[in-house]
Amino acid sequence: MLPRVSGKEAWFLHSERGWLHVKLEGRIVKVDGLAEPKSLPYVSPLAAKQGFGSQCSTALSRGYAEVSADEVAAWRRTNDASPSPEMQAQRDADWRTIGHDPEKGFERLELRLDGAEAPDLLRLIADPRLEGLEDLRVRAWTEKAGLSDYSTWIAALSSRPLPRLRNLELDSLSSSDGARESRVGAIDGLLRLHPVLDTVVIMGTAWLDARVETPALRTLRIDGSSVEPRAASVLTNLGAPALVSLRLHPGYSGDTLGALQVEAFFQREDLSSLRQLELFGVEPEISLFEALSTTPMLRRLEGLTLQGGFGPRAAGELLEVIGSFDHLRRFGIDEEALTDELQDAFPKAFGTYG
Repeated sequence: MLPRVSGKEAWFLHSERGWLHVKLEGRIVKVDGLAEPKSLPYVSPLAAKQGFGSQCSTALSRGYAEVSADEVAAWRRTNDASPSPEMQAQRDADWRTIGHDPEKGFERLELRLDGAEAPDLLRLIADPRLEGLEDLRVRAWTEKAGLSDYSTWIAALSSRPLPRLRNLELDSLSSSDGARESRVGAIDGLLRLHPVLDTVVIMGTAWLDARVETPALRTLRIDGSSVEPRAASVLTNLGAPALVSLRLHPGYSGDTLGALQVEAFFQREDLSSLRQLELFGVEPEISLFEALSTTPMLRRLEGLTLQGGFGPRAAGELLEVIGSFDHLRRFGIDEEALTDELQDAFPKAFGTYG
């Protein structure tokens, strides 16, 4: 048994050939590295496991040394920034694979992936030509009811700072007015590594695993799905003093924003620039509007949407404290809560389904 091989994944380095990654996924063995990536199908999981071992043994016989993933990452940070002619040619081919012509420059990239798996993203993100990238927009098209997975993009973007990146959009090219089944994952590293990010727009489940301070972020929009219910972490872990607009939609299947979490968010004093707030999937606690009516954040807001199953009873409670909300230029609430009495007392209120 190779000392570091888990049975499903192995990493290798060669003094001249560079790195190699061998991974077992069911009946498929994937081999990636400086050479052309390849996927090897087998007739059964057992055959694939044997093929995985064979690929690892072949790497060792060609002079590769088995190493850890961290050792490969460290090697790549040094070597990918100064590519050999062979690596540069492969990198250009990778860019064309995902729809970008390197001759057109790298300040703004809009990539529409048509169901195909992207090539080695770490190799692409390490490209020195991305030093001037300001605007990145990615859309992975999938079959109906399919799942788009942007976690590999986030991992790649979390591996290297792009010093001028100001706008990042994942799947926002969708014409859908609701959440798609897309997964993004934790965006902590991405936000920490890109201090000039101004706008992040994500259609897919995204969250924060820990406290993140992002000094320049002005707009954050996350339209999640039902993949993983962790959207509320953004309310507690995001530190963004310049944030002007926040939209958080956890999806339509199971995930919610707790009423106590929303109330605690409204008590925060460190988001003094926030003016536009849209929160969906809020637990329909009848006492929430009364609790929010005296909070410092509400007084600063210009636009507010709260949706989560609020009905006529919530509208009645809101009417009792409507004076605390009537400075808002826009106020969105569930269609069922938009009673005639509320509309008469607050003409700026409108119904929304998200």
